[in-house]
Amino acid sequence: MTRTLKQAVTQSYSGNLNLSWTVQMNSHKASGSALYDSDYYAWVQAQVDALRQHRIEDVDWENVAEEIDDLGKSQKHSIESQMVRVLEHLLKLQHAGGTIRKNNARGWQLSVKDARLVLRKLLDQNPSLPAAHGDARVRLPEGPPRGAAQSEAI
Repeated sequence: MTRTLKQAVTQSYSGNLNLSWTVQMNSHKASGSALYDSDYYAWVQAQVDALRQHRIEDVDWENVAEEIDDLGKSQKHSIESQMVRVLEHLLKLQHAGGTIRKNNARGWQLSVKDARLVLRKLLDQNPSLPAAHGDARVRLPEGPPRGAAQSEAI
């Protein structure tokens, strides 16, 4: 059902040019949406190509907008995940005892240290993310958890 612009103009001599143009744009979108569902990588490449060449009629706007929105959500999820990891392992260090603490403390300390580095990087790359969601700016302390011995510095 894809028609060229020339066909749309020729067939719309009765004054329905806008209607014909809409039909043509929707048929392009449908093919883009079908590719989105069947071959995501090919869809991405087609969208990148259309955007770089300023072919707005070939852009699958609805799915492109959804993908861009998902990128932001992914960044927020990454930050939340690292914060959970820091809190989880700090709590384990604070409350675990005996053999469990002895066997796992070093791994938890390294995990907290790594998560803090990842968090710093994510927050530096996305400085507006905490503010955009009403969150306070995250402060990442350098030292060991309160009450931990100096040898347990994280």
